[in-house]
Amino acid sequence: MARKSRTNNPPLDQTRIIQTALHLLDEIGLKELSMNKIANKLQVKTASLYYHIQDKDQLMGLLADRISSSMEWPESSLPWREQLGLWGESFRKILLSHRDTVDLFNSSIASGYDRLKQVEKLYALLSSIGFPDQQVPWVASILKNYVLGFVGEEVRLRLKA
Repeated sequence: MARKSRTNNPPLDQTRIIQTALHLLDEIGLKELSMNKIANKLQVKTASLYYHIQDKDQLMGLLADRISSSMEWPESSLPWREQLGLWGESFRKILLSHRDTVDLFNSSIASGYDRLKQVEKLYALLSSIGFPDQQVPWVASILKNYVLGFVGEEVRLRLKA
């Protein structure tokens, strides 16, 4: 009886799943991304993914978190206006780093380490500027939504051209 030959694929883990999902995100977009397509790309059964990732919502959060991990932060010694400007530029850069990232960020809750680290740093910057604690989340949300909206419009205009 002939034995099946083993593939040279590394073991399945969350890191490999997220990396594959990012590649697929860039290839087919967020609307077409599915656990089934990720499993097919990895040459595994879809059920195998659920050992490492609970559901598609968790996958979306993990993708956004992975993308957030590359965000660069300005030096805290810079004037606050410059820090905010550099923050906006860095946030824009990560939003443009993968296809449909604006939609991904808008559809997932910041719950991973890297996204929460970004939120915490923005809150700290806004506190250091002098915003009262009760206004910091509101102002941070306005800034985040401004950049998300700007980049969303930028992407739409690029696609029309």
